Amino acid sequence: MRKYRSQRIQKTLIALSGAALASTMMFTSAQNISKSDNFANGNTTYYQTKINSQLHKAVKAKKEEKHIKKKNKIKKKVEESL
Repeated sequence: MRKYRSQRIQKTLIALSGAALASTMMFTSAQNISKSDNFANGNTTYYQTKINSQLHKAVKAKKEEKHIKKKNKIKKKVEESL
């Protein structure tokens, strides 16, 4: 039983160290984006498109939420009148 527990702990530690390494690498690459030549030359269309897409999704979700609230209000009024 002890051997199994130690193997499980060892696998967990390996997984955690791998995750830490991956997050460190992502953080480092994110810091280097602004230093890269493509980004410095104004090639920001990819990132701007991503931002615009997220904004569009947020606006769409808000409109949909308003529509659902209005629909529920009407449904509630109809039920109360019956």
